[in-house]
Amino acid sequence: MADNKLIITYLVDASDRIKVFDFSVPAKQLTEVKLPSIATANKFNSKYNDSEVFFSVSSFTDPGSYMHLNMKDFKLETLRKG
Repeated sequence: MADNKLIITYLVDASDRIKVFDFSVPAKQLTEVKLPSIATANKFNSKYNDSEVFFSVSSFTDPGSYMHLNMKDFKLETLRKG
């Protein structure tokens, strides 16, 4: 969770998908975060009211990159390539 939103990951065709939902009932999807390639996302780091999320991404061609997701505009940026 971050910025009072729920972040979920799930696996589709060997690649993680990331979706962000609000806390309304029923929950409404706000966005789907597009990863840079077919990859696994893990080690999410944030607090409930933080406006940013940090996590790592790895794939067959990338042993590990660190990513930053801004929860206000859902912009994803690479902080460090692996």
